[in-house]
Amino acid sequence: MIDTARRAVLDQLFGEESLRIALHGIHRLSEGSPVIGHEALMRGPRGAPYESPPMAFAMAATLDLLEELDCRCVAMAARVEAGGLLFVNVHPRTLVSAEKFWPLIAQFGTVVPRRPHDVVFEVVEHSPARTNDLAHALTELRALGFRVAVDDLGEGAAGLRRLIEVAPDFAKIDRYFVDGIDRDRKRRAVVAALVRAAEELETTIIAEGVERADEVAVLRDLGVPLAQGYLFGKPDEVQA
Repeated sequence: MIDTARRAVLDQLFGEESLRIALHGIHRLSEGSPVIGHEALMRGPRGAPYESPPMAFAMAATLDLLEELDCRCVAMAARVEAGGLLFVNVHPRTLVSAEKFWPLIAQFGTVVPRRPHDVVFEVVEHSPARTNDLAHALTELRALGFRVAVDDLGEGAAGLRRLIEVAPDFAKIDRYFVDGIDRDRKRRAVVAALVRAAEELETTIIAEGVERADEVAVLRDLGVPLAQGYLFGKPDEVQA
């Protein structure tokens, strides 16, 4: 149970009247770059130090309320109207230890009609949860029809290990490898290897942080099918 004092802090800083959701498009790297879905991004109280997600979640973690804030964000995402796939960020600690999470996902498809297969839970950090517990939770999500994504693909051995252990439906290549890929053969070599590995594992790659058309051209040539970034537009705040 969350004690009264800590809950008051959470409600003041991250109450649903203060939290906002912004949608950021995920595009197919084909002619016209059509949108195939959106990522639901949390925004904290407008103008507050905790408006940015990293600051908000850092504060929540300090108060031992990370899972509580995470669940509130998931609940808001369930009410968002968006076409195509909906990517919803979730922390592994929430997946393996938050009792509130599992009843919560029943809201997907009720408030806003949506098939579970069109909801992708994106595991945003990885170290705090034991691998076996996380794998079990992800298996349960998939059994319910949802899909799974991981981010930061390419960031060290841990990222590659997650590609094998989680066997995600989608994997996001960290923007470090995308930035300037048209001018850097080393970045191209790494991304090409990741694409080949993902194809073998039947995982769909998404390039993050795309900001220039020249990057799109190279990513397309390397076989990256999907991308996300400011080149296609900034996140749009929506009613949740």
